[in-house]
Amino acid sequence: MTRGVPPDTQPVPDPCGAIGGLQGTIYAAHQNALVLIEASGMANLQVIAGEIQVTSDADARFGFKASAFANSSIRLVE
Repeated sequence: MTRGVPPDTQPVPDPCGAIGGLQGTIYAAHQNALVLIEASGMANLQVIAGEIQVTSDADARFGFKASAFANSSIRLVE
């Protein structure tokens, strides 16, 4: 699955702000699922959803690095 993918050597910025405590994956399986972010900050987070909305007042950033989760072994299981 990772053949030909160069290694990720860039560090993920330090979490900060209101969402800085979030870490991991938000998985909203339904195609019409909406993940609404109403807070600012930097989170080590990935979002897998039909839609994601960040309110205009929020400055939210996500810096996901797979090696921080599940010993770098990530796979989708249904």
